Amino acid sequence: MLGWISKQSIDQYFSLLESSKKDKSEFLYLKKTGRKKGEGLPYSYVVKIKEKRGIFMSSNHFDMNKYAIISPLIYAEDDEDDRMFFEEAMQEIYPDIEMKLFANGKILIDYFTDLSAGALPKLIFLDLNMPVMNGTECLAELNKAGLTARIPVVIYTTSSTEEERLKLLDMGATSFLTKETSVERMHSQLRNLIDSLNEKGLIPRTA
Repeated sequence: MLGWISKQSIDQYFSLLESSKKDKSEFLYLKKTGRKKGEGLPYSYVVKIKEKRGIFMSSNHFDMNKYAIISPLIYAEDDEDDRMFFEEAMQEIYPDIEMKLFANGKILIDYFTDLSAGALPKLIFLDLNMPVMNGTECLAELNKAGLTARIPVVIYTTSSTEEERLKLLDMGATSFLTKETSVERMHSQLRNLIDSLNEKGLIPRTA
């Protein structure tokens, strides 16, 4: 299942289609029948029309199927600004992605106690330096519960030693990323990570 293109992206497509003055009836038909609860159009259908009409859109507008693969995603980070930057970056890459953001590891662990197996997240990002329960302690709890074997856990922090990085990977972390300071590099880093995890088959296909 390829998922759905976001409303924002499909609105851009409608704009291009309308301005191109190609088959107005098709434009009206798509706008009337193609939306699903205001969220967009089927990815495969848009690509088919795009190829048929020869209308160009940058490739990132057609990556939206990936949000279904990595949703829901969890991020634990005590810094409010860092949470906001991360959320904005992920939404820029995957506009319809579902995310849960937590201020420390304990809140994240408490969240898991109320979840059924079918509602587990597809991907977890953990900061290391958090109050109450830090990233290392949270990772240990996730590992103890057997969750690191089922859900990829990415350590996402500002700095760490090589010794600590190896220790965290040995504890069950799937990957280790140092936060980028540039928004552009951050987008590229997150996109490349998710593409890599997906290509390796590390992101569960079912919730």
